[in-house]
Amino acid sequence: MKHTPSYDIAILGGGLAGLTAALIAARAGRAVAVFEKASHLGGRATTQETGGFYFNQGPHALYRAGHGARILKELGITYAGHQASYEGSWVLHQGQRHPLPGTPEKIQSSAFLSTAAKAELLALQSKLMSGSYPTADWQARTAREWLETQITQPELRALMQGQMRLATYCADFDRLSAGAALEQMIVASQDGVDYLDGGWQTLVAALETAALEAGVTLHARHAVTGLEFQTNQTVLHFAEGASYTARAVISTLPPTAIARIAGAQTAPSLQHWAEALTPVHAACLDVALEQLPVKDYQFAIGLDQPLYYSVHTRSARLAPEGGSLIQVAKYLKAEDEESGPALRSELEALMDTFQPGWRQATVHQRFLPRMLVTHAIVSPAGRPPVAVPELPQLHLAGDWVGPQGMLVDASLASARAAAHSALDSVTSSRHSEMAAPALLPA
Repeated sequence: MKHTPSYDIAILGGGLAGLTAALIAARAGRAVAVFEKASHLGGRATTQETGGFYFNQGPHALYRAGHGARILKELGITYAGHQASYEGSWVLHQGQRHPLPGTPEKIQSSAFLSTAAKAELLALQSKLMSGSYPTADWQARTAREWLETQITQPELRALMQGQMRLATYCADFDRLSAGAALEQMIVASQDGVDYLDGGWQTLVAALETAALEAGVTLHARHAVTGLEFQTNQTVLHFAEGASYTARAVISTLPPTAIARIAGAQTAPSLQHWAEALTPVHAACLDVALEQLPVKDYQFAIGLDQPLYYSVHTRSARLAPEGGSLIQVAKYLKAEDEESGPALRSELEALMDTFQPGWRQATVHQRFLPRMLVTHAIVSPAGRPPVAVPELPQLHLAGDWVGPQGMLVDASLASARAAAHSALDSVTSSRHSEMAAPALLPA
C-alpha cells in the first residue's frame, strides 16, 4: 500500500503570506509544509536582478505603521531599507508641476492650493491623524461618494484623489470602500514607507530561512489540482501525481483558483467571492539609469491622471554605485482597454516630464502592461473572512482576505489570522479523535 505523507498544516502558495503563515504554525510546534507551483518562492514579491539593478514586480513600499511591518517585527524578520522622504516630491496637474504639499509648512506655502483649500486640508489632516475621523461610518460607502460630498474645494479634491491612489494603489473610486481607503491613507501618513535594499526578495529570503529553521518542509514545483475533504483531514492532489494529507489547509491562492480547486458545490461561498471580487492592475515601466539626469525630481503623483513616478534609489540600494532605478506606473481600472504600446508611450512621456535626457542614460528597461497589484479592491461589501464557512479544514490568506489593511498589510495580517485559525482546527480535530469511542470487535 502506497504511503501518503501527512502534515498537520499544508499551505498552498509560497509567497509572503504563505511563508508567514508557515512560520507561525511551525513555531507553534506543528508539522507544516508549503507547496509552491513555481520553481522558486516569493510570488509577486520576487525581485529580478539585471546588471546590478534590482527590479521588483512593480512599485513596492512597506508601510512603516502597517500590519505587515509589525508582524515582521514580531517574527524577528529584519530587513534593510530607508524611509522615503518628501524632498523632491511633486504633483502633476493639467500638465503643470507643483511641489507636493505634504507637510504643514509646504501646505501653507503651496501655490497650487487656495487659502480655503489649505484650511480645509489642515482641518482634515488633524481629524485623520488624531483618530477622530469616523472612518467606520464610511466602510460601506464608496470613495467617490466621500470625495464628492466631503471635499468642497476642487483642487483639494484633485489632491485627495492622487493621495488616495498612492496609498491604496487603486484608481477605481466607484468600487473602493471610502472607509478602507481613509484608513490606508492614515497608515501611510503616520510614518511613511520604506523602500528595501536589494528589493522585496530579501523579505522572501528572510522568511524562507526562518521557516526552514522552524522545521517547515518546502515543496517547489507542486501545483495543486484538487482537495478531497474528509473527516478530520484533507487529501491534497498535485499535477505531478503526488498526494499528501493534512489536518488543515491554508490557501494563499487567488480567489478564482481556490474556488475552482475546492469546487463550487463544496464551497459556494468561495465561488461567490471569486465572482464578486475585482482585481487591481497597473501598467509599470521600470527604467535603470547609469546616472540620474535631473536630481530635483525624486517623486511625483498625477492628480487629474492616475500616474506615479518614483526614484526608488533615493531611499534604497537597488543599483550599482552612481546608478538610479526609476519606476513609473499608471493605475488601471477594470474596464480600461488601452493597448500596451499606448500605455508605454504615456509612461515614457511621464519620464520626459521629470527626467529629460533619460533615454541616453538608460541601461535597462522593463515594461509590464497589466501587472496584478492585488487580487481584490476593498469594496463597500468587504472581503471574505479567513475561515471558510462550509469547510472547517480550509483557511484563507492573501491580499484579498480579511478585514485588516491593504496590499502586503492585508497579506500578512490574514496570514497570521489563518495560521491561528488552522492551529485551532488542528487541535479540535485531535481532540475529536481522542474523544471518539473505540470500536469493539464483533
